[in-house]
Amino acid sequence: MKNILFSFSFLLILNYSVYSQEKIYHDVVKYINASQKDKLSDKKYTIIIISHSECGHCLIAYDRIKQLENKINIIIIDYSNLKKEDLKSKYKSYVFLNGSDIKEISFPDFFPKLYLFDKRGNLIWKKKGWFEKNLKQINSKLPI
Repeated sequence: MKNILFSFSFLLILNYSVYSQEKIYHDVVKYINASQKDKLSDKKYTIIIISHSECGHCLIAYDRIKQLENKINIIIIDYSNLKKEDLKSKYKSYVFLNGSDIKEISFPDFFPKLYLFDKRGNLIWKKKGWFEKNLKQINSKLPI
């Protein structure tokens, strides 16, 4: 009985986490206002970075991902309390959203979290943390 209960709990948690990750795309896109939608183009891919702009690894991720701004849409969900004006001027093509405004996404336990989606909102890659190999992995998912 214990094994059956454990198996059921594991499957339930697994299904919830996969569902919630793919749902992130749709929840985030609905919060993007009209002025920000101009920054999103008909690019086939969108990366969503859940971050804290006071986190050094998040700032490194912002800089490294900048190499891909001509290929993908970049959406930053930021949980810091800092004013974002400096970031917005440095990363003009990025869409910045305040994480606390998006109730569907709970406060993350780890920064940064990266999610790469195709145009239909299907999750094709995800990663916790920033590593230099992330750029290579993201590029491997994009068409040449």
